[in-house]
Amino acid sequence: MRQDNITFPIGIEANTDVGRAWETFVGIGEVGSTKVREVIGKSWVRSRELGIHPNIERAPTVITSDELEEKIKTEDLALAGLTCLDKLSDILYNTQHVVVLANAHGQILHSVGHQQIQNELEKINFRPGGDWSENIVGPNGVGTPIALGRPEVVMGYEHYCKGWQPWVCYGAPIFNAMGNNILGSIDITGPVERINKETMALTISIAESVQSRISVIQFHRREVLRELGKQIINRWPNDGVFILDENGSFVEYNTKAKYQLHLNSSSFLNKTISELIPSLSNSFFDCIKNKSDADITLHLDQKISNTGEFRINFQPIINRGRLIGAAIIVKNIPFNMDKNCSAFREIGDDLIKQTLEETKQNLSLTARILGIDRSTIYRRRRKHNW
Repeated sequence: MRQDNITFPIGIEANTDVGRAWETFVGIGEVGSTKVREVIGKSWVRSRELGIHPNIERAPTVITSDELEEKIKTEDLALAGLTCLDKLSDILYNTQHVVVLANAHGQILHSVGHQQIQNELEKINFRPGGDWSENIVGPNGVGTPIALGRPEVVMGYEHYCKGWQPWVCYGAPIFNAMGNNILGSIDITGPVERINKETMALTISIAESVQSRISVIQFHRREVLRELGKQIINRWPNDGVFILDENGSFVEYNTKAKYQLHLNSSSFLNKTISELIPSLSNSFFDCIKNKSDADITLHLDQKISNTGEFRINFQPIINRGRLIGAAIIVKNIPFNMDKNCSAFREIGDDLIKQTLEETKQNLSLTARILGIDRSTIYRRRRKHNW
């Protein structure tokens, strides 16, 4: 994350000029001063259009203490952020600054720093549970970096709301491992007269540390899920099994599951259940949300499957009290051979041929995957000279 594209405020002396511009904007809705940075002027306009009152002096509370406690125990952002921020507590005590961690909605989850400054900031609800999204309280060091997707500083009168104007806020977004999704933000806030560029560099560094810590947590959890998934697969030797993480990404699967739904190994690379098997997506995420088993019957075109129908069981996977994923157990329901005999013969030949090719002509494995006798496969192979 870089800060060289940030247009930094030109010292505390510029704050007075921005203050006059703010009074003018509040009065007539026009940014007339060249002293107002473009990014701030646009944010003022957005705030006015959203109906945010410029005289607000306290942000709303949107997360209760019980909800905060639950998030701190279960959410990766909170787990990683608390580890990183608590290490800074002693360092920040003498700097007259406070560091906060917020989620992707701009809601503060945790704060550390100078106790007197924390007490002052609590008066404007700049504390855990407070909502500091830009569309609620205007430009600030928590919400603006999330809205823009980049680090940003908001100084004094650059804040649209009067209550935040005694402060300078340095903020940086926290991204996921792929860098394509904002998980939250880090903000360092202090008295406006203490503005300096070095604090922005520290803010970015903390955000990157949280990102790295999240990656470590998720890697460890995925490895645990992989091992638990293998144990589950071994318990269901005659059925297809998929193991997915809580976001619906595939982690493990057995051979039978792959052939049951007519998928190849490359299909699973960087794919989610919503992309690959959308017919199972809603039931999977209901299982994740409710942390409970679920059963459905899935009907497939017989061009996809030799059975046409499956019974699907969804089982949440919980480790040390935390849900980390779910298993999908796929059981064949044989269709009526008398009714569908000709269709099975026609479609089954294609499926048998492909499965033989993918198993490198292993009759036993092909028979087990498709749920038919080896003799049937042998006769078909001879008949068609495969």
